[in-house]
Amino acid sequence: MIKFFRKIRQGLLAENKFTKYLAYALGEIILVVIGILIALQLHNWSDYKKERIAETKLLQNLLEDLNRDSVVFDVNIQNNRFHIAVLDTMLHEISFNPDYNIMDFLRHNKAFPFFGKFLATKGSYVESLSSGKLSLILSDSLRKEILAYYEVDLHTLGADKIVDYDMNVFRTEWNDLISHSQEYGLVMGVATNFPNMSVKEITSDPRYRKLLMQKRGLVRAQIEGWQRVKAINAQLRHSIVSELERRED
Repeated sequence: MIKFFRKIRQGLLAENKFTKYLAYALGEIILVVIGILIALQLHNWSDYKKERIAETKLLQNLLEDLNRDSVVFDVNIQNNRFHIAVLDTMLHEISFNPDYNIMDFLRHNKAFPFFGKFLATKGSYVESLSSGKLSLILSDSLRKEILAYYEVDLHTLGADKIVDYDMNVFRTEWNDLISHSQEYGLVMGVATNFPNMSVKEITSDPRYRKLLMQKRGLVRAQIEGWQRVKAINAQLRHSIVSELERRED
């Protein structure tokens, strides 16, 4: 091909057709430029296609993480509702039953010093930040929605932060009131020579009643926070699914 064009140029020069030669040379240059532009366009299209594949994979991974978060929200909310039911039973027994059965009392108290906590699945999001892949998401609104969920909404779960701060205090006070008895040792599977427990004495202690009310309030606040962020999670999952479906059309 190169020899063919060279022969044409040489023929035009040999025939002293300089004007035609210039026109031909210019045309040849234009063809070369067009070829380069086409090659660049093909290269850019190839890169664009790879980026869209990477974007789709990222959105799918984020969706999987958000689905896990939604399941954890549901489990935590269900567990906390159970804890509230137990706490309400305890408060009712303390208030209206002077013969609160000691084994029921211990069974109700067994889970008292423990709190649920939401731990988000953030692997895909953190990796997308560190690698810069988050910028592959073309939709500005969706990218902002993802950033808001991980950087703002999850950080509004204030009750979970209070749990971190107060858990040791709760456990220390609760242990001082409950754990030093033969009956509690038996419930926990340990035989001791500790003194017998007085349910009436414990339940009439203002510190114990305060702990019950504090835990009920904190558990309720956790449920409200989880429900609120779970709704945001559901909206974000809907946005991602809509974006993925749009890509398939």
